Amino acid sequence: MKIKTLLLIGLGFIWLTSCGNNRDAEATPATDGGVFWIGQDWSRQIVTQEFFDQQPSSIQKLILHTAKIDIGRGHGTGIYLGRGLMLTNSHVVRGRECRNLAIQFWNHPENISCRRILWSDRDVDAAILEIDDQTLYHLEGYRLNNRRSLPLFTERVATAGFGTTLNPHFGMTIDSSSECTVVSNDEMRFMPPPGTSPELAYNVWAIPLTCDTSPGDSGAAVIDRDSGELVGLIFGGRLRKKQQINIETINNQDAMIWDQLSYAIPIREIMKRFMTDRHF
Repeated sequence: MKIKTLLLIGLGFIWLTSCGNNRDAEATPATDGGVFWIGQDWSRQIVTQEFFDQQPSSIQKLILHTAKIDIGRGHGTGIYLGRGLMLTNSHVVRGRECRNLAIQFWNHPENISCRRILWSDRDVDAAILEIDDQTLYHLEGYRLNNRRSLPLFTERVATAGFGTTLNPHFGMTIDSSSECTVVSNDEMRFMPPPGTSPELAYNVWAIPLTCDTSPGDSGAAVIDRDSGELVGLIFGGRLRKKQQINIETINNQDAMIWDQLSYAIPIREIMKRFMTDRHF
């Protein structure tokens, strides 16, 4: 099913993690008639050991490979690729020295140090960090595939990160609900800057998602829930949504919903740019 997305509508309302996030972000539903989610309720769950033990292997892998990137005044999220490499948004680490980043994996007792920022590209808002992997030998990493086609409409996906909304302790949360889907199969756009964040003053290739996200989730991986394959990287979305935005509205292709969604950069586009730069 194909949707003609109007991705250029209302981009001034899109959140981005300026310096990762704002630690004073709201943690309760909006009081002006808006809500933070699409669908029936907030779909993200805080990751606990009990939750982890009940998940399929693809979700467990996502949790184990996801890390918080603390940048001092805020944080973003990154996904471990293996071989000492971590993928995140370029706007999360831009203007920062690698030695000042603290990388924290879920259920891992020690911070991981950053050795250097290996590569960064603003057109896909992506950066690859080289990190100290001496204690990460148990993680297999993710294989990056630049040949995979874009996700299909309503493909089942999941994303894990450290967004601050309804997350007072800034722990890892995950959206692996039935309402976390890709809502376009060929309407990737080179989106203009949102206009509200100086950290992302350029266009970025992106596709829309219905997954719940919030500041602090920038750089979070999006995986195919069925195959476990890494398919995208969260970079922003609208935090305060209208109450009438729901899955039925999206399925009916109502144009009003396109400034209400989350957005991700396809891994294929990141890999194409990375290989063009001859780093891989």
